[in-house]
Amino acid sequence: MTPASRSKNAGVFLNLEILIQNRRCAMKRTDQYLYLANGRLHRSLFGAINEKGEVKIVKDNQVLTRMNEKQAKALGNIARKIKELDNQKSISAVYLYGSVARGSAHGMSDLDIFIVLNDNDLTPEECRKFRIENSSFNDIDIDIHFENRNIFLKSNSTYHTNIKKEGLELWTA
Repeated sequence: MTPASRSKNAGVFLNLEILIQNRRCAMKRTDQYLYLANGRLHRSLFGAINEKGEVKIVKDNQVLTRMNEKQAKALGNIARKIKELDNQKSISAVYLYGSVARGSAHGMSDLDIFIVLNDNDLTPEECRKFRIENSSFNDIDIDIHFENRNIFLKSNSTYHTNIKKEGLELWTA
C-alpha cells in the first residue's frame, strides 16, 4: 500500500508530503513522513528506505527537491513550532525557499522559511521572539521571515516575487 493510499484510507487529503528517509531506521522502525494536510501539519509513519539517506519533498508523486537528514529534521522541528504558533489560526501560508527549495543546497545550507500572516495577529515582538528561539536546530541555521498576507500578495519586490515563483508552499490555510 502506498503512503498516499494509506492516507486516503485515513480520510486525509494530502497537499504536500515531506518524506523523511533515514537508512539507519531499516531494522528499527519505518521511515517518517511529515504531512501537510488541509492546511494543518501532522505526523504519520510509513515505510520505504532511501539508501542514500536523503529526504525528498514530494507532491503528486513528483520530487520537488531533496535535502539531507539534518535539514529534514530541522524542517520537521520548525514545522512543529509553526503548528504551535498557529493555534490561533493566524498563519495563511508557509513557504520553503532558497537553495534547499531550488535543490542546490549543500550539506550545511540553511533553511529559509517565509510565514505569511492573515492579519496582524502576531505582534512584531512575538515574531522576533519566534525567530530568535527557532534560529537553529541540529547545527542547521533557520532563517525565518514573517509578512502580512495583503502586503505579500500585492508586493512586486524581487524578494517576494522569488518566493512566489521559486518557493515551495508547504502549508496553506
